[in-house]
Amino acid sequence: MTIHILGPVVGIVTFVIIGLFHPLVVKTEYHIGKKIWPLFLVCGLAFTTASMLIANPYLSVILAIIAFTCFWTIVELHEQEKRVAKGWHPRKPKPQGDSGKTAPEHPAYSVTIALASASPRRRDILNAHGINPVIIPSNADESIGAADSEQSSVDELAMRIAHMKAAEVYERLRALGGNYEKRVIILGADTVIDKDGLIGKPADADDAFRILSLLRNTTHRVITGVSLIDLASGAEQRFADVTEVTFKDYPDEEIWRFIREEQPFDKSGAYAVQSSWSVNVARVDGDIENVIGLPWARIEKELQ
Repeated sequence: MTIHILGPVVGIVTFVIIGLFHPLVVKTEYHIGKKIWPLFLVCGLAFTTASMLIANPYLSVILAIIAFTCFWTIVELHEQEKRVAKGWHPRKPKPQGDSGKTAPEHPAYSVTIALASASPRRRDILNAHGINPVIIPSNADESIGAADSEQSSVDELAMRIAHMKAAEVYERLRALGGNYEKRVIILGADTVIDKDGLIGKPADADDAFRILSLLRNTTHRVITGVSLIDLASGAEQRFADVTEVTFKDYPDEEIWRFIREEQPFDKSGAYAVQSSWSVNVARVDGDIENVIGLPWARIEKELQ
C-alpha cells in the first residue's frame, strides 16, 4: 500500500482554516485552543488517515469539510442543550452585566429630577437610590404658606409649602425656556412634626429644649408634603406621607447634651433621626426616609 503525503497536508491545512474561521466557531465564541482541541485532533487524525489511503488532495479537502461539519454540529447541539437547560433561548437578547438580565428601566429613573431644595439630607436620599438630581433651591417664602396654619391640617400645610417650593422653581425654569432631552420633574418637599398641632423648627436652645421635652416618652407624627410638577405640561401630583415616631423617656441632661453638640435649630422637631439622637428613638412606624426628609418609596410609585 502506497502512502501519499500531499493529501494529508492539504487536508490538515484546510481543516485548520475551517476551524479558525467557520461562522459556527465565531457565533458560539469557542476558543479552539482549549477543551475543543482533543476532539479537533481526533477528527483530524481520522480524515488524515483516510486521505493518506485515498491519496487524492481534492478528496482530502472534501473529507476535511465533512469531518469538521459533523464534529462541530455535534458539539454545538450538545452545548445548546446545556444553555437551554439553564434558561437561555436563542431569541433572547444577549445577557448583560453580572446578573445576566437586563431589567426594564423604571419611569422614576428615566426622568430628570430637579430638587427644589438645598437640603443635603434629601439629596443624599436621592443619591442612595441612584438618582443624581439637579439642585435648584427654591426661593419661596415658606412663612406665607404657614400663615393660615390654624385653618389647615398639618398634612395640608406640609403639602401647601411643598407646592410653593416646586411652583417657584417651575416658574423660573419655564421663564428660562429651553429644550430638555429627558422629561423634567420638579420635586418640592416639606417635613413637619405634628404633636397636638404643628411643631416647627426651634427658635433657639430654650425652644429646642421645650420641643424635645414635649416629645419625650410619647408618639408624634412626621409628615412630609411632596409636590411633583412636570415641567413640560405643568401637571402636578401632590401628597403627604406620614410616619409615627415614638421617643424614649430620656433625662433633661440628654436633651441639653444633644442641643449643645448637634445644634438642631434647622430641623423640624429639633432633632434628626439619623443623628446621635437615634438612641432616644424607641420605635418608627412607617418609612424612616420620610422622617429624614424625603419618602422616596412613595415618590417612586407616584412616578410610575
